[in-house]
Amino acid sequence: MIPEISIVIPAYKAVPFIGRLLSQIYAQDFDKNFECIVVDDCSPDDTPGAFRKAAESCPPHIDLKYIRNEVNRGPSFTRNEGIRAATGKYILMFDCDDEITPDCLSVIWNIAGKYGFPDMVVGSIICESPKVGQSDFAEKGLPDYVGTHEEAKALVIDVWSIPQTPDNKLIKKELFDSHPDIYFREDVRMAEDMCWTFYLAKAVNTLALSKKPTYVYKLVPTGLTQTNDLKLYSKSYTIIMDDVLKHIDDPCRDGQLRLVKRFYKAWVYFHHRFNCRYERMIRRAGGHISWEERKPMLEGIWRVYTRRRYPLNYLKRHFPKVFGALKTK
Repeated sequence: MIPEISIVIPAYKAVPFIGRLLSQIYAQDFDKNFECIVVDDCSPDDTPGAFRKAAESCPPHIDLKYIRNEVNRGPSFTRNEGIRAATGKYILMFDCDDEITPDCLSVIWNIAGKYGFPDMVVGSIICESPKVGQSDFAEKGLPDYVGTHEEAKALVIDVWSIPQTPDNKLIKKELFDSHPDIYFREDVRMAEDMCWTFYLAKAVNTLALSKKPTYVYKLVPTGLTQTNDLKLYSKSYTIIMDDVLKHIDDPCRDGQLRLVKRFYKAWVYFHHRFNCRYERMIRRAGGHISWEERKPMLEGIWRVYTRRRYPLNYLKRHFPKVFGALKTK
């Protein structure tokens, strides 16, 4: 029998967490068939042993699977392996170091059924860190359901409304089959969910929101998102920016431009030398983005650097084309 949901869990150095999350999955009050796929990204610790121990208490109605990468490939490849192995009608991704409520699956599934099983159902997330905030859709005043591509795209691309992370999003498996772009880019090992969100927005036509929080997002110091590897940031963001700048389209063109600009501004704080490459990418995208759309992005470089208190002559020396043409008041 085809499972209704395939849960995909990428795991790396998951010994402290995998047992906790699997026990919460076992305790779900969901009465439909579902499978759970754990993909171990060649963890150097005893993640396989921790999984085997947790698997001993797996209920018989859950199809539990374990996949291990032969070498460390990063979160994008690891998630894709789980998606490719999934046989369910819907994909639901969790991170191994997060937690879920006992009614997580049933709440999201009931929302899907209520609105005729849309392309995607997004569940509310509580985050323990004030740096990230939380996606409480009830407080944000977002609609329960949108039934057109333009409305769905506008919501997905707006990361202030819906977080860009793939966690707690119920997505039709056939969407991955018909839109290969929404698989994660395997050459990107940092901020891969930004690129994923950009293309996911282009694929979704119908979308429902679950306004009851069912997922707890945790920031773990050893997690990949907490790395200080500037080379990893630089390589990943270079690939992402160069890609998305060439694929901005209608509808919701302004929303896509805001997404690119937002992540660029965040990135510039990490590695100022990236500005040179970013400027060149914006100018190379001239056939895809008009000057009126490129100008605010370039002006954003100056505003961010001003906050960093770089002197104006430094900016003119390193970005003569930008600051020779734009006002710096």
